[in-house]
Amino acid sequence: RDAVVHRAADAVGLALKRAVLAGQPLSSIDLMRPILVQKGARVAIELSAPGLAVTGQGVALDAGGAREHIRVQNPNSHAVLDALVIGPNRVSVAQGSTPLQAAGTAQVAVR
Repeated sequence: RDAVVHRAADAVGLALKRAVLAGQPLSSIDLMRPILVQKGARVAIELSAPGLAVTGQGVALDAGGAREHIRVQNPNSHAVLDALVIGPNRVSVAQGSTPLQAAGTAQVAVR
């Protein structure tokens, strides 16, 4: 439901989805997390585990804001991974995660 934002603290760190006229009440549906990763952008992929930190490069298949999950493709293996947006053009992959789409396979839609 689109509730009116009454406290400035509820809008801090968020961006407008569309233009809002001065004096017009601000609705929660007018706000979104700022996009930190654009679709098609090159991103740094990070994986951390106790005693180990690995980084690599990928391509964002989706746009996303902070703490949102997006799909990222490894350009070398073509594997598609689920990643968490952690900063501008930076994502994190969970330890032990498996590719959403394995390298060299095509997605097939079942109807």
